[in-house]
Amino acid sequence: MTFATLLTAVLLTGCGTICNQISPMNSGRRYGGVSQDIETARAGGGAAYMLLLDVPISAVTDTLLLPFDQP
Repeated sequence: MTFATLLTAVLLTGCGTICNQISPMNSGRRYGGVSQDIETARAGGGAAYMLLLDVPISAVTDTLLLPFDQP
């Protein structure tokens, strides 16, 4: 794993959760960060494996933000 790949992985950490929290379309979706990571990884692309690495971190972050998600 090159330094650039590692740096990109670190910068993308929690990306699904952040997108879920700031997007009005996805706002309030429970565990939306995990769902978004999996949906994007299934769609394919070169960074799909990096999104799968983000799933556990998004799961923890989504759990911490769960009280703030609207049902």
